[in-house]
Amino acid sequence: MFVLREFGEVRLIGEGTKRIKRELLEAKLPTIEYKADNNSVKATMFNDVSSRTNSLDSEAYRSLGEAVAFSLDDDERRIVNYVIEYKRINASEALRILSTTDWHAAYAKLQRLVQRNVLDFISKKHRDPKSHYVLHKPERSKHADA
Repeated sequence: MFVLREFGEVRLIGEGTKRIKRELLEAKLPTIEYKADNNSVKATMFNDVSSRTNSLDSEAYRSLGEAVAFSLDDDERRIVNYVIEYKRINASEALRILSTTDWHAAYAKLQRLVQRNVLDFISKKHRDPKSHYVLHKPERSKHADA
């Protein structure tokens, strides 16, 4: 740590650890488990997948507003969180992250979000292989370039 600080890679010793602990606490995740020997320290962070709920992340919640955010079902929340993280989604990606194996059901979820002005559909032509959905922007045209 001292060498990294000398080379400007670290400002303060321990600042990263404190931030990680704070963010784990905010996310209601288990604390870090440390194991040390004479030559190393191993830090393990655990995912609490067994008790995780499918909620909207805070950025998605802010983007949508309270009324819309509370009206989304679990699959719609997955779609919105995916779009927030990756900036776009297509029907095949939606199928992969949803609780269905039916492409038409995934497509219907996307279309419902477009109808509710949660997503915008972006396409240049009919049957466009590059078509996709993005988070709705009121000033964006429904078929404009992304």
